Order: sequence, then C-alpha cells, then structure tokens
Amino acid sequence: MTVIAWDGKTLAADKRALNNGRATTVTKICKHEGWLLAVSGDLTRGLELVKWFKAGQDPEKLPAFQLTLADYVPLLAINKDGVYLFEMGHMPFKIEEPFFACGSGRDCALTAMHLGRDAVQAVQITCEVLTNCGNGIDTLTL
Repeated sequence: MTVIAWDGKTLAADKRALNNGRATTVTKICKHEGWLLAVSGDLTRGLELVKWFKAGQDPEKLPAFQLTLADYVPLLAINKDGVYLFEMGHMPFKIEEPFFACGSGRDCALTAMHLGRDAVQAVQITCEVLTNCGNGIDTLTL
C-alpha cells in the first residue's frame, strides 16, 4: 500500500511495502534526467515501468501489463513543465491541480493538503492514520 503526495515543490512517498502480511521498507520515488518519478501499486511492475520510462518510453516496448485494466500500474512523472500520470497505455495525461496524491492513502493526503499541509506533512499524517502506509518517508524536489 502506498501514499505519494506532490505539493507543487516536493514529492513525498511512504516506504512501506506489504508482502503476504509482512511489511518491508522500499523506495517508490526517484529522479531521472530532470524528472521526478513515483510508482504506486505492484512495486515490481512499477520498477519495470520506471525502467521503460528511463529507456525513452518507446510505445512498442511498453510492458504488456500496462495495457490491461486489471494489471496496469500508475506512474507519476513530474518535470518543470508539469505533472503527468501514466495509467493504462503509453500516453500520460497532465494533472492541472496545484497538488496531487495517489495510492491507497490518496484521500487522506489530499485532505491534508487541502487543509494547508505540505506533501511531507500529508504523507506523515497518512502514515499515522493508515496502517498500510509507513516505514519512513522519502522526498525529492525538482
């Protein structure tokens, strides 16, 4: 389970991954050539999607799971020009709101940011109230 938050300046993500009821600590965000990238959902697939993004986003090489509604993994990609979300397929859409959140903790993080908290605080709050999020917080800025 995941919470990822973007407040227009900072990308923050919890570090918890659950595997057969066991919580482990992982990294869900990274930088690549002027981009901030974040994945939620199945982390193995998410990392494969990040690898595809870093290799140039060739539509012909898009992982097959990204073409099915039941299996796709959200990939958040942020650069100086905007915030983009890849869902099913190879074409992202641009997020136009001033802040964004995704993952199972999305609603909690969005509420916190609507109430004036930044991305880090939103992830901290989410980790306090949702047992599926936690194990620390990673942050990145452009």
